[in-house]
Amino acid sequence: MTLIELIFFLLNIGLGVLGSMFGGKYFGLVGYIGGFIVGALSLFSVGTLLAYLEGQLYSGRPEIPPCRTEGSSDYRVEQFEGQWVRKCPHCGKQYRKKGRRFQEVMPGGAIRPFLIWRAFRGWFPEEDA
Repeated sequence: MTLIELIFFLLNIGLGVLGSMFGGKYFGLVGYIGGFIVGALSLFSVGTLLAYLEGQLYSGRPEIPPCRTEGSSDYRVEQFEGQWVRKCPHCGKQYRKKGRRFQEVMPGGAIRPFLIWRAFRGWFPEEDA
């Protein structure tokens, strides 16, 4: 267990004890048990919510969109002209993900816009610049 995990574990137990004390004061034995459960689950639910929001803002779900022509997302990762690209095994098109953008790599190494990830909405076609 790392130090951060230990701190969160102790914080979780502390919130459970505080919930138990508050619940027991007003609701007796049921309040002690229910207060502990509510207090302990509160930190877990906040952490889960923050992890979900981070995923929606930055990474995208699904992380890699399907190929432009084949509709398949089972890419092979290869190195092409000094950069790592994802190559569609069916049609041979190459793509790279840079930040929130998923771009097509042309045979000469030029980049063609394909899709952009928009937070909470998903992948959308990116307009050609």
